[in-house]
Amino acid sequence: MGDKKLVEQSGAVPYFNKNGNLYLVLITARNSAQNWIFPKGHIDNGHDHMTAARAECYEEAGVLGKPLSNKIGSFKYNKYGKDYRVTFYPLSVNKILQEWPESKQRKRTIVEFKDALTLLKNDDKLTKILKKTAEAVKPKQENL
Repeated sequence: MGDKKLVEQSGAVPYFNKNGNLYLVLITARNSAQNWIFPKGHIDNGHDHMTAARAECYEEAGVLGKPLSNKIGSFKYNKYGKDYRVTFYPLSVNKILQEWPESKQRKRTIVEFKDALTLLKNDDKLTKILKKTAEAVKPKQENL
């Protein structure tokens, strides 16, 4: 069982709050325009998890922002015979670009939390990451 090397990846859940509502940025997987996901990818040499998360948001989703230092969660998956572990961080979006490196390869959507849940309904792992992110970044309500 220990023969396979686990490939570490970093991902981000790009979000912003507007008028008390939580908005999320989702992209389509490169191999399926019907499969909505969050940006994720390999950690380049010299990068840490948060630097990689920020880079993936720019390359795959065309958003710039600041990843929060608290990881939101991780999960393992297998693709092409390799085992991966991707760790996700919330990324507070401060700019949405009109053109970005993978804009011709992916669709991007910006949706409220409930709509993001609907788009991710067939992916339990990403739904769990989404819910944890929403809990961590939701606007604080003042007690009156």
